[in-house]
Amino acid sequence: MFKTNDIVIDYQGRKVAYILLNGDPGYSAITQHGLIAAPNDQSTNIQWYNGTYISTGATATALGTGNANTNTIVASQGSGSYAAKLCYDLNLGGYNDWYLPSKDELMKLYLSKDLIGGFTSNDYWSSSESSSFDAWRQNFGLGNVFNYGKSALVSVRAIRSF
Repeated sequence: MFKTNDIVIDYQGRKVAYILLNGDPGYSAITQHGLIAAPNDQSTNIQWYNGTYISTGATATALGTGNANTNTIVASQGSGSYAAKLCYDLNLGGYNDWYLPSKDELMKLYLSKDLIGGFTSNDYWSSSESSSFDAWRQNFGLGNVFNYGKSALVSVRAIRSF
């Protein structure tokens, strides 16, 4: 059983990046839930979108919304090579339910980056869209969070929930 967010525990083949706390969406006092981070970046140089500027509607930023955002982005953008699709198509450690983290989920990865390991000090995409042209991303060197053009080439780290 998990007890703390002070250590990273191997679970389901990967690192537990965050354990939900009382007050977090999806928290249960009976069964622990949280986020698992892929062990490596899926890309260090990929766009958020498939080349078409549209509003996908993937605007949720809270914990627990990255998976729905990712599904919405892929349904809107379709085929191509872009951040959400890369996570959506990932099959790793026997699991195929990986997704691009929401803005707040990405912040949890940033706060645990040294314990999880393998992150660059570059920017990472979230699945949270801020407009037809921009999406939220976070710098893993300084921790800055900002919205930026979907065409920028940025890093991606997939997560999954348990």
